[in-house]
Amino acid sequence: MKQHAFGGGFFGDDDHRFGGGHDAGGPATGADPFAAFVNALIAHPIPWLPVAVGETATAGATGTLLWSDDAHGDFHLEATTGFLNTATGSGGFTLDVRADGSYALHFSGSDTTLSFNACGGATTTTPVLPSGNTTVYSTTNGPVLANASAGGITYDGQGSASDPVTGYDTVFGGVGDVLIGNASPHEAVATGNVGNCAIYTTATNSSVPAGSVLVDMQANEGFGSNAEGNVYVNINQIRGSLQSNVLIGSPTGTDLKSGGDDSVLISLGGNGFELRPDGTGDVLVSTVGADRVLLDPTHGWKLGDTTTLLGFNPDHGVFIDLTLLEKSLGVSIASDLTGFLQITDTAAGAHLLFSPSGNVAAGGIDLLDMPLVHGLDLTTLVANKNIVI
Repeated sequence: MKQHAFGGGFFGDDDHRFGGGHDAGGPATGADPFAAFVNALIAHPIPWLPVAVGETATAGATGTLLWSDDAHGDFHLEATTGFLNTATGSGGFTLDVRADGSYALHFSGSDTTLSFNACGGATTTTPVLPSGNTTVYSTTNGPVLANASAGGITYDGQGSASDPVTGYDTVFGGVGDVLIGNASPHEAVATGNVGNCAIYTTATNSSVPAGSVLVDMQANEGFGSNAEGNVYVNINQIRGSLQSNVLIGSPTGTDLKSGGDDSVLISLGGNGFELRPDGTGDVLVSTVGADRVLLDPTHGWKLGDTTTLLGFNPDHGVFIDLTLLEKSLGVSIASDLTGFLQITDTAAGAHLLFSPSGNVAAGGIDLLDMPLVHGLDLTTLVANKNIVI
């Protein structure tokens, strides 16, 4: 991932309208003005303008992701042509997200726009269920792992009317699926959140190559690769493919797990739902929710990976969960807080540094890059449980 934490000013208030954006059909270095703007600022930063920008390259795809975030918390993203293997438009799209959790998603070469206004509610209609699907009922109480990656399946985790079941469901999605989770509510537990999960990291029976996915949990629709044509009912966790992905949570909260490198996870609200990078180069966007930013070495993330956190706001109850990192290393951060952790405040924003040997002053590993965020105090954050160890 290439990024720079200052260098904006390209869009004024009159030009960067919510719900607008450009047709993201051009190559990253071509005629598209936003792509040219991002690449120019990465190559030639302008230190005094408070806008963070970045670009990610997608392995195995022809498209890229380009994004910007400003001091007001307004986030803009463009996926260029070929980012998605999709039946909707060209595989490119634009996305605008406001600091209040409102958003607008527009597909290039299509009239399709999905949006949510935090003040006025959703403007989208209920997703249309695909016809002709094969219905598969869960027949087991308790946690279930199901594979619907062959596609054209309506998986009903609640069981049939004559044989209802209970428990959480984890379902591998496929093209044209309807994924219905059981009625069990989402809950946070000591080892991680629990809920009904749609997952795209394995596609053993899939009819399409594994690729990037876009999942919009406010509209309850999926796009690209194995998520193409997917509809979600009572699903409160999404894990993307092993490629680069864009995952959008619902305003009431959704666990978002990247799956692969260079993914963008966007929280629109909720309390205690996970934003979890599963690789390097991930961008986590927090708006109004009390998000749980989880660094988990058991799911693809490792020390030294680059993770960018946009919109970190302790007043919203956002917290950075280091308990699984601590457990994996067998250390006690609380025993020497300032030995293991340090927050540096640069002109570009704050960085959370960590030393597995407890000597962060001699050189720490960057856990989180937080552009445009300043004035954080480590002791206060730990005391207020904005950093959990």
